[in-house]
Amino acid sequence: MSRIFLSLILLTTFISGCKKSGPVLFKKIKSSQSNIHFNNHISEWGEVNVFNFTNYYNGGGVGIGDFDNDGLNDICFTSNQNNPELYINKGKFVFENASASSGLTNEGWTTGISVVDINNDGWPDIYLSMAAHPGLKNSKNKFYINQKTNPVSFKDQAADYGLDYEGFTTQAAFFDYDKDGDLDVYMLNSAPDAINPNTIRHRVDDGTFPSSDKLFENTGLNEKGIAQFKDVSREKGVTYEGLGLGVSLADFNNDGYTDIYASNDFLSDDILYLNDQGKGFINVIKSATGHTSLFGMGIDGADLNNDQRVDILQLDMLPEDNLRQKKMIAKDDYQKKSLSTSPAYNYHKQYMRNMLQVNVGLEDGKPMFSEQGLSLGVACTDWSWSVLLADFDLDGLKDVHISNGYRKNVTDLDFINYYNNQNQFGTNEVQEKFKKEFVKQIPEVKLQNYAFKGEADQPFADVSEDWGLDDLSYSSGAAYADFDNDGDLDIVVNNIDEEAFLYENTSENKNYLSIDLTGKDNNIQAIGAKVYLWQKGNVQLLEKYPVRGFLSTVGEELIFGLGQTSQVDSLIVVWPDLSIQKINSPKVNSVLKIDYQPNAEMASLGMENASHQGVFSVQTEFVPLQYEETNYIDFYERPTLQKMQTRKGPVIKTGDFNKDGREDLIVGGSYKMTPTVIYIQNNNGSFDSLTSVNSLNMEVGDILVLDHNNDGFDDFILIPGVADVSFGKKEAYQPLYLENLAGSSFMQKSILPEIHVCSTTAMLFDFNGDGNEDILIAGHHKPGQFPMPSPSYYLERKDDAFVEVKADWLDDIQQIGLFADIEVSDLNNDGQNELLLVAEWQQPMLLKKSSGTWKLEKTNIPSGWWRSIATADIDGDGDMDLILGNEGLNSIFKASESKPVSLLSKDFNNDGVNDPVFALYLKDEHVAYHPFGTMTGQIVQFKKRYTSYDSYAKADIEDMFTSGDMNGVQKFTATELKSVVAFNDGQGNFDSRPLPFLAQISPIGNIIAEDYDKDGFNDLLLLGNFFENESMLGPQDASRGQWLKGDGKGNFKVIGMQASGLNIKGEVKHALKLKGNNKILCTTNSSGIVAIQY
Repeated sequence: MSRIFLSLILLTTFISGCKKSGPVLFKKIKSSQSNIHFNNHISEWGEVNVFNFTNYYNGGGVGIGDFDNDGLNDICFTSNQNNPELYINKGKFVFENASASSGLTNEGWTTGISVVDINNDGWPDIYLSMAAHPGLKNSKNKFYINQKTNPVSFKDQAADYGLDYEGFTTQAAFFDYDKDGDLDVYMLNSAPDAINPNTIRHRVDDGTFPSSDKLFENTGLNEKGIAQFKDVSREKGVTYEGLGLGVSLADFNNDGYTDIYASNDFLSDDILYLNDQGKGFINVIKSATGHTSLFGMGIDGADLNNDQRVDILQLDMLPEDNLRQKKMIAKDDYQKKSLSTSPAYNYHKQYMRNMLQVNVGLEDGKPMFSEQGLSLGVACTDWSWSVLLADFDLDGLKDVHISNGYRKNVTDLDFINYYNNQNQFGTNEVQEKFKKEFVKQIPEVKLQNYAFKGEADQPFADVSEDWGLDDLSYSSGAAYADFDNDGDLDIVVNNIDEEAFLYENTSENKNYLSIDLTGKDNNIQAIGAKVYLWQKGNVQLLEKYPVRGFLSTVGEELIFGLGQTSQVDSLIVVWPDLSIQKINSPKVNSVLKIDYQPNAEMASLGMENASHQGVFSVQTEFVPLQYEETNYIDFYERPTLQKMQTRKGPVIKTGDFNKDGREDLIVGGSYKMTPTVIYIQNNNGSFDSLTSVNSLNMEVGDILVLDHNNDGFDDFILIPGVADVSFGKKEAYQPLYLENLAGSSFMQKSILPEIHVCSTTAMLFDFNGDGNEDILIAGHHKPGQFPMPSPSYYLERKDDAFVEVKADWLDDIQQIGLFADIEVSDLNNDGQNELLLVAEWQQPMLLKKSSGTWKLEKTNIPSGWWRSIATADIDGDGDMDLILGNEGLNSIFKASESKPVSLLSKDFNNDGVNDPVFALYLKDEHVAYHPFGTMTGQIVQFKKRYTSYDSYAKADIEDMFTSGDMNGVQKFTATELKSVVAFNDGQGNFDSRPLPFLAQISPIGNIIAEDYDKDGFNDLLLLGNFFENESMLGPQDASRGQWLKGDGKGNFKVIGMQASGLNIKGEVKHALKLKGNNKILCTTNSSGIVAIQY
């Protein structure tokens, strides 16, 4: 099945400027100088073509090796339909084409190239992977052994080695999986045309699927001295199906053994094979990652943040600009994704964008990743293939190179529709003729390649143009190597229907150290070795796995950038057999040749202890809780919502329900699914369920605990939350008072007026100063009418009941809605508490009493999607500062004063239902967020207004609506999505500053300020995530709880998962601190009540 048909099935349900003048980091070497004229030409039509071979335009790879053993890196390019081409480095970026005498041939369809010295004779060999297809004659992989001749020549001996495997191979990666000293091989396979790769079906994970990857074990030398390989895939656990396009080898859990990440295309899950210390492999992809790319392509692993853990960058195909996004993605596919991840099929969560998986530490010996591609600025690079992670500018931080482009844009939805309309009838001959002509009309996708500069604790900076790497092309495989032996990494790129790119790195005034490793006899390349570099207390890590990116092999040298520092304290080499070699004060700006001579113990590494006990400890099932959300899907009724509004619970509060002086718990229920439950605290601090209260007629949005009748037994009021499923049912929005009958049971009693509210936050507070607590219920949105505000209510205590009271300040609150949190604090130290209110799309507000009158004021803090608020003295000046939780930066949505996110609200259809439309800036274009199919699902007249995806994609948000449409529209804007700390000047003015960048990785729904490490300064505990987003964004799951250590001067340092001890999976809904002990309890969407001890 062709990619055209697959794109139609998938995407209809889912989804040259002026060049920089002046010096750039990379100088493009002209082919007239280099003599490299390689062009991966692919014929437009033939027996094998884009209609019947899905991977037709995926491209070829680049292999780097010193094939003539003269000390200079040479290049071998793979061509899909033609012979590989070999270029021998003659120095000064001049190469000699040695292809004719090389013996390298291609009778089939070559994909990846792996350069390895398999016989350990010091001369690199070449393993070529071959695609399989009925129209291809020869699909056996080839192993070209270097014959050590002049000119360079090779002989195919794949059969002699037992590696003439025939089976859809994309790439082979050699490594020593079992620590027996010789090299084994992992074969990444892809057979997308064997079965529709986008059909939700039961996976085949027993190793019988046509494109299951393979593990071949090196069983030793035969009588001729040739290594023999045996397929051990099934017995070693390599059995999961996939459509592999990229493979990354690394020691992801720091146990010394090589693990494998297979990046898989289409619906097939990625695979993360954790090496069970040589005994086999265990797939831990679901426990290690929250989600992955959908169309997984190239991949690379490296320690990006210098924390001695290997991170992963996986590529996909989400465009950066609005035009290509809207012409590629048909509509939101929440329903399909829900089906695929359901227990019936159990696929992993996958979304169409690049994913940067930050390695945050270990859990039971398994790596844990936090996906932060959106916040780190590398999520959207269009149809991307190769990714290379290396320190190109030698500043000590790793950078990113990404290749881009596709020869024919088979994802253009207008062309897919045209094709389907034109090719439905006629004989096979007529249809074939149409296809042949149609191919010529398919638009091309010539795209720029990308370069990103690594920044410490900041997003990557797009330096594609600044570095001279932004050429438009149909690029595929790429590799780096030091071609001129000057200590920096140059780049070579394989292009389709265009000459390859060769770039010279012109880095100046930066120090470096280049490492040349020679290992033991059966692995003289030392593949799998690690090198740690210590420099003024900082550590860099490089691993030697030459197969990287996409279809390619990089140079063997390991190059550390040292920036302006000219000294290195020490190097430690962890050889593949786990022996250690330490070198003190190596000479910089040189090639350091290191032969295998272990001289140190493992303790010399000083690695972080995975079992280290942090400040916090987490107990996931501290209190068993069976909470089930209402099975209502907001997106089915309102497709343009960007987040579900009905998944806010469960709420948790404390009270003394049995009059024993200990804090008990009450957990709010969900509409028609889960009752409200009361838990009693025991002498030992544990909790047992006392009783449940039938609250199934409402979604509990908040709970007010009070001893209303002063009998010592706490009573409570259930505040109705967001339950759009019950739209029109007034009883679902009537608050309920439950009186405690001496700790034995609870009885509903009518002490509240008949009101109807939808709220997620309420507060008990003595507004009128009579000594009795009154009630403020801050409204969220009207049921079924997001974002129209629900009424808010002020209820005063009168005798034994509460009565509704009107007030001027309440009128101001009534107009707002979408309230998320309320905090009470004395901000100006006048002895009078103020109320702080935060809401989505609003500036934080202050409700304060002046001259006996309450007044609502907006603070000078920008508008945002505020979710939570806490107060504490952060800067040690004696007054209370604000900490405000927001959306964060790990989101498709970004906001600033000049480029806000916005929400238009009106019943555009005139059907009695409000239609929300979200808008944002993509680059400099102000556009609707929603794909065409999603928008027309909400606003039907758009089907007539726009007749093509192209016309919709070219409309900005101002042009999209007529003046009549805009009449009566309510517009909401947010200019700040970062979570912030707002420093109080004592007079009600606030200096708002973002929390550290690493604290912006997820929405923050709960903030608890406390001096957790007992150093005298307030710290912050941030809890959040948000899972129920529409399917273009997917779950925001990057946080496992964060400890921000304060210094008492207003500064915070984010402490990582391993050091803090925080590891909370899922979305934290609500959290509270128990009195009298160092324990925090929180409810999540994935387990019982979680306890955080400190």
